[in-house]
Amino acid sequence: MLLRHRGAAASWVTLATRLVLGSVLIAAGLAKLGDPMRAAEAVQAYQILPANLAPMVGYGQSALALTLGILLVVGLATRLVGLLQGLLLIVYIGAISSVWARGLSIGCGCFGGGGPIALGHTQYPLDILRDIALLALAAIVVAWAPGPFAVDRLLSAMPQHPDVMPQHPGVMPQHPGDLSPGESHTPEPAETVSPGGPASAPAGMPADVSADVLAGGPEGVPEGAQADVPTGGPEGVPAQHRGPSERLINAGVLVLVLVLAAAGTVVQRDRAAAESTAYPGPYAPATMTADNTVTMAQPGVTKPVLVIYEDFQCSVCDEFELANGGLIERLAYLGRVKVVYHLFTIFVGSQPRQANSTRAWAAAKCVPARSWVGYHDLLYVHQPSETMQNGFPVTQLLALGRLNGLTGSAFTQCVTSQRYAAQLVPISNEINRRGVKATPTVTLDGRQISLSTLVLVNGALSEVITARH
Repeated sequence: MLLRHRGAAASWVTLATRLVLGSVLIAAGLAKLGDPMRAAEAVQAYQILPANLAPMVGYGQSALALTLGILLVVGLATRLVGLLQGLLLIVYIGAISSVWARGLSIGCGCFGGGGPIALGHTQYPLDILRDIALLALAAIVVAWAPGPFAVDRLLSAMPQHPDVMPQHPGVMPQHPGDLSPGESHTPEPAETVSPGGPASAPAGMPADVSADVLAGGPEGVPEGAQADVPTGGPEGVPAQHRGPSERLINAGVLVLVLVLAAAGTVVQRDRAAAESTAYPGPYAPATMTADNTVTMAQPGVTKPVLVIYEDFQCSVCDEFELANGGLIERLAYLGRVKVVYHLFTIFVGSQPRQANSTRAWAAAKCVPARSWVGYHDLLYVHQPSETMQNGFPVTQLLALGRLNGLTGSAFTQCVTSQRYAAQLVPISNEINRRGVKATPTVTLDGRQISLSTLVLVNGALSEVITARH
């Protein structure tokens, strides 16, 4: 009786554990589902996986977490799913411990977000303790699976043949074809055993059946007690007639998990590419000049001239690009304006802003002219906070390049080595000497445009440019 109560308690504990762990996974998957690029950046920030593999892992996390979470909640292949999630949690604990030991400052990205964060804002001990607690839940699921209300239980109780019915003990099963016409299906009652006398075999049973079987069971099993059923299946359903085996279910579910994770990776990758830039093009031809400017204009277009001074780390520049960057690129493509970009850092001597700006600027210098405008837009879409340490990490800059079709070794080596980084401060000092003291600074044919016109989405900038065309 005590063992029975303990078994029932463990069964309900398993159900509660399944639901809690499954709900956590579903919440994590949904949190990462809405921002695939951020999920990719969170994985890249760990600086563990190769640069070309880390984004794909990030894209696939939401689909994997949702799949495992739903499987746990419904209780399908419960032990396998618990084992898979336990292994993933061990990997997460190791990865977080690794960045902690290396002194990196990132968010874990466990429930969305992630990526580089300001020094002193990490929560590595809490992240590790949380994952250890979840690992303990996964261990309970593996040890006591599947628990009540699980699909696994329904499948194990499912007979393979509809004509297999539970039989009463001591009655031999009969098939309708074995009966003569008019013969009743009612089983014959077992013969009565006189007290203390030997038992006679029921009709149809071999005469040499041992007396201990007729008396109630094998030797050592008291009369009236039920011996253990070796099949482990539902009462009256032999093992060979039960539903699909656990091994077959696990194989099917494992294939399902892999397929859904792969499909989710592809979908999230495509979503990231589609959402990574405010204006998808087409762009007017761009030209990179010796004075470190980039000109965007259709051939033959010489006026009006829109000159833009901006900084990749400048938050107000980001507002300007978000409000009117796409408008400017569209007007340039239509031949209504010639655009000249001056990129520099307004944050000389102010860290970490200068370092962040320098990494982004040096990476943009590595981009060929035909891809520069698109990469320029990506940098603003994924601009970090101005106070973030290690903003615009090299891994992110390379990932943005891949989104823009830059996969060659020349670009990778140029960005990784920060080949042009030392040039930025002298260029920025020269621009400051010209009187440019703020970003963004934008002029149209030499006349400065007000900041309110630059950052508002009200069509005012379009009117100003069109009036000069």
